[in-house]
Amino acid sequence: MIALAWEKYEHHKALIDNPVEYPIIVAKLKPAIGRGKFLMSHVQFNDDATAALTAPVTEIVGIILKDGHAK
Repeated sequence: MIALAWEKYEHHKALIDNPVEYPIIVAKLKPAIGRGKFLMSHVQFNDDATAALTAPVTEIVGIILKDGHAK
């Protein structure tokens, strides 16, 4: 897992849309990602997540609701 902190989603979106810089970054990350499945998720935390993301162990769970179920 790679976790990056952006001040705003728009800052990351601007990088993704950069036709010069983004391919360079992706190429540098490929050895770490390999041929495996790549999933990018953008998460907005309610509180400062620094303690959790710098802890020796942190569990991150993704939950997808089935159709017909509310949040």
